[in-house]
Amino acid sequence: MYLTLLILPLLNSIISGILGRKIGQKGSFIISGISITLAALLSILAFYEIGINGSPIAFTLSNWIDSEILEINWGFYMDSLTVSMIIVVLIVSACVHCYAIDYMNGDPWVSILGKCSN
Repeated sequence: MYLTLLILPLLNSIISGILGRKIGQKGSFIISGISITLAALLSILAFYEIGINGSPIAFTLSNWIDSEILEINWGFYMDSLTVSMIIVVLIVSACVHCYAIDYMNGDPWVSILGKCSN
């Protein structure tokens, strides 16, 4: 769940950036809205588990350097400070994203760009 919380906005930007013309304006709005809202909800759950309950989480993704006396790993460590920043950033991002989708819905340039891609 914690890795999904971090990777979901990245996947959203990749899908919207690369496949934006293929899936269209409405598809891009739906995918990006669901993705950022789901990440914000997961951040609330992570804040409850880590921030309120006080149980930091550390997990290793892979080894980077592994020698006899030195071992450096790629990983994440989430404590209450990390999760409190994640929850603020993702909730504000979700609110701004929902506002931008509604605001850009009537924009003539979005319609023109959507017609050019078809």
